[in-house]
Order: sequence, then structure tokens, then C-alpha cells
Amino acid sequence: MSYNIIPFIIIILSLAGIFIIVIKKFPHLLAIDVGSIPAEKEKQKKEEIIKKRANRIISGWLSLIIPKIRPLATGIKDILKDFYRKILALEKFYQKKTALSQEEKKDLDSKIRQMLQETDELIKEENYNEAEKKYIEIISWDSKNTGVYKKLADLYYEQKEYKQAKETLEYLIKLDSADAEIYDRLGHIAREQGNLAEAKKDYKKSIALNDKTAHYHFDLGEINLVMGDYQAALENLKKATDLESNNPKYLDKLIEIYILLKERGQALDTLKTLKGVNPENQKIADFEERIRAI
Repeated sequence: MSYNIIPFIIIILSLAGIFIIVIKKFPHLLAIDVGSIPAEKEKQKKEEIIKKRANRIISGWLSLIIPKIRPLATGIKDILKDFYRKILALEKFYQKKTALSQEEKKDLDSKIRQMLQETDELIKEENYNEAEKKYIEIISWDSKNTGVYKKLADLYYEQKEYKQAKETLEYLIKLDSADAEIYDRLGHIAREQGNLAEAKKDYKKSIALNDKTAHYHFDLGEINLVMGDYQAALENLKKATDLESNNPKYLDKLIEIYILLKERGQALDTLKTLKGVNPENQKIADFEERIRAI
């Protein structure tokens, strides 16, 4: 092959590379400013302009490139295949470099456990800023650690930073949309913000995903009670006590509902259970008086 043709081949290969890039980046090349078009006609005009521009770009590039690269098509095809093989090999290399060995995973797990213990101590000391930093650092190592996201959301919640808590939990839904606990936490946030309807919706979602957890039913029962729906609250609290029959907190609230609904017999039976479970409960005397008044 004559040395005079080498620059020509380089130019042709460059044009071929440019053509490939143009095709890949085609949507960006077609982007134009249609801000001056009235809103009601924007979509139709944009489609029409893009089609015309596309035809011009394709026709122009093809007319310049195809006649020149046709004689070298076989060579270019081989070059591209070789390039593709190199890309795959490079990708596999980096996968091996970034993949953690079993020993490295154990070391990382151990380090995360240690940091979580340190974070618990920081929270006890009310050093919330440092605790937040540690949670975020753990997430940077293990971006799918749902437990740490929950702890971070709880940290924000306890500091009444409800917006940050909600954003953290909403991101967590993207990782695991079937986690009932996330929606229960969102319900707490909505309730604290005074949005009872949203809290009720979140609590119902948590129960839909997991109806075997007592406190989900209790949380929904409390919301229904606050909203004045005593019958619905009663149903929720009965489900909670069915799942945890000796929970004083649930029995206490159930007695409240029975009194409000003037169901004296049920209130007395539940009070009897409460006395057996928690005889030191400070509300017992008050409950007895209120029941007698029914």
C-alpha cells in the first residue's frame, strides 16, 4: 500500500468514527430552541422541525461518508470488532477490581457494626451531627443498607427534621417498596406534621404489606380515634390486642374506645385484663370511675 494513501485512510476512519458518534448523539444534535413557538402548537411544530432536520443531517452525512468508506468497509468492521472486544475485556477487568472478596466483605461488615455501635453512643450523648455523619459514611460504603437508612430517618425524626426524614424514607422506598416499616414511619411523620389523612393512608399501606404486626394496627387505630372514627379505631385496636393480648399500651387505648362507645361490659372485661397485666397502671382508678358513669 502506498504511503500517500495512509493519511486518506486515517481521514476516512476519522469520518467513520464521527459518523458513529453522530448517530449515538443524534438526539442531542436534533435539539433546537422552540421557546418562541406558542404552547398549544409547540409539540406539533417541534416534531415537524425535528423530522426535517433529521432528514437533512442524515442525507448530508451519508452523501459525504458512504462513497468514501465503502472500499474500506471490511477493514472498519474488523477494527470495530476488535475495539468492542477490548471494551468487554476492560469492563471485566474493572469488575474484578471493584468486586470485594469474601474476606473484604467480612472486614467491611465488621467495620460497619463497629461504626453503628459508635453511632449509638453518639446519639446517647446527643451528638447528633456526628451521628448523622457516621450514618452517611456507612451508606457511602453500603448504599443498599436499608437498616442504616431507617436509623438515619429516625435520627432526623427525633430532631423534628421531618422534611429530611421523609426524603430519606421516600428514597428508601426505591430500594424496597414492599417494606411495611417504611410506610409506618412515614405515617408518624405525616401525623407530626398534622396531616392525618396522609398518615392514615401510610398506616393502611403498612398493614396492606404486613397485617401481622400489632403496632401497625395500633397506629392506625390512634389516627382513627383522633379523627373521631371510633368504630374504625375499635376494629384496629382489637386487631392489635389480638396480636399482642398482654400489651398494656394497647389495652389502655382499647378501654378508652369502649368508654367512648359506652360499651360498659367490654370496657370492664378489658380493664380486668389490664389489671392482671399491669396492676400498677396509674389509669386503673380513673377507668373504673368512668366505666361506672356509663
